[in-house]
Amino acid sequence: MANTETHLPVASRHSAARKVLLNPANLIPFPALGLLALARHYHLIVNTPLWLLLGSMVFTQVSTTAIAVAFPPGTPNARPRLLLTAQIVLTGLCVYVNGWGALLAVGFVFAAASAIHSDGSRYALWRWDVPR
Repeated sequence: MANTETHLPVASRHSAARKVLLNPANLIPFPALGLLALARHYHLIVNTPLWLLLGSMVFTQVSTTAIAVAFPPGTPNARPRLLLTAQIVLTGLCVYVNGWGALLAVGFVFAAASAIHSDGSRYALWRWDVPR
């Protein structure tokens, strides 16, 4: 029996979700939260309330991880456009809250590179036919 999107074995869905959840990259926000607090203290970022700075970062991490766990990238169950959209919007939120609007483009590059790495051409709305 062939595995399709709707008929993936439950064990493979759970193992893919566990792999996403236990990825060491999920630990990156913890030192970043400390750095944000220090940067605010030394006036390197905009003087917005600390709860807003840290809350936007935590919200971004929890939301994108939840989407990646529900729809693991690189599997037939993946929802690449949903994950990329969430990453772009929430990265924009974090950068905007920090007052670093000029860095929006750089943050989007990392989200797009991650998406393309895990799901490749599935992000394209169409495919280009290149003449040979």
